Amino acid sequence: MRDAADKVPGALRDMWSAYQSARTAKAGSVRIDSARFEIRARRADNPFQLAPDNLLPLAENGVVAVSVSVTNNGADPVLIRDHDFALVLPTGRRLTPPPMLAITQRLDRGTFGPGVGAALCPLCSVFAGMAQSAQQGDERAITTGLLREKGFRDLTLKAGESAQATVFFIPTADVPAFSTADLLVWLVDPDGHRTTSAKVRVNDLGYRASRDGERGKKP
Repeated sequence: MRDAADKVPGALRDMWSAYQSARTAKAGSVRIDSARFEIRARRADNPFQLAPDNLLPLAENGVVAVSVSVTNNGADPVLIRDHDFALVLPTGRRLTPPPMLAITQRLDRGTFGPGVGAALCPLCSVFAGMAQSAQQGDERAITTGLLREKGFRDLTLKAGESAQATVFFIPTADVPAFSTADLLVWLVDPDGHRTTSAKVRVNDLGYRASRDGERGKKP
């Protein structure tokens, strides 16, 4: 009896191992063939057209914008998400998309000076500063929302469908100048299992390292 009891834990471990192996094999069989996807990428126009009457000088403020189009030529749907992209620099360093608010904060927005009236009335300067802060906050919120709409967000691309969006990156101050980089994208099935990745070359990015107060200006 004791010999039989001693074998129970080992038997349970074997059953659990077999279950895990079967589960892993099942998950591994849900694969997306990256060759069935057509992915194109190019440097987005600068200034970047956020709206018909709103052009953003992204390159001058150290933001790299890449226009990406994806076509699903396969039979299975795929999930395209902004945070599943990365920009691989010639040095091997990877950049990931930042929060949209970080992009908005990089932009040089218009400021409202207090004017002559504020010099004559200190209290007017206080109210002018409050009005300026409120307006800038509204502008920042609108710009952030519009930038978010330009991305893929959580888009399910069905068989035969295509989509185009813009992916943004902000190199840190220690990143050297670069003109060419590889855009890496992970292809994910709608159940959330990351399955495979694809890479496409992006040319003419023209990023300059931050220097003398300038941020990533394009040559």
